[in-house]
Amino acid sequence: MTEWDGPHVTWTTPLEFIATTIAFSSVMTWVFNRTGESLPLAMLLHCGVNNYFSLAWFDLFPSLPDGYAAHAFLLSSTARAVVLLIATRGRLGCPPVRDAGTLSDRTA
Repeated sequence: MTEWDGPHVTWTTPLEFIATTIAFSSVMTWVFNRTGESLPLAMLLHCGVNNYFSLAWFDLFPSLPDGYAAHAFLLSSTARAVVLLIATRGRLGCPPVRDAGTLSDRTA
C-alpha cells in the first residue's frame, strides 16, 4: 500500500502535492543560488524540512489531523516563494548575466 492508496486520498491530494513541490522548488532554488550553488546546503534544507514534517510535527501538534502538515507546508512554501519571487524579481538569487556586447563591438 502506498501513500496514494486508500479512502483518505481525494482528487486534491496529488494537486496539493504538485503545488507544494513547485513552491518549495522555488525556495530551494533561491537557497542554492544564494549559497554560491552549494548543493550540500540545499540538501540540508530539504532534509531538515522532511525530518520536521515526518518526526517533529506530530510530536508538537498531536491533536491535529494528519492532513494539516501537508496544508501547512503548502501555505508556508507558497508564501515564501511569492515573497522571494517578488523580492528578487523572478531571479531567485541568480547573479545577473554580463552582457558580452554585440558582434560589431568585438570585431572593432
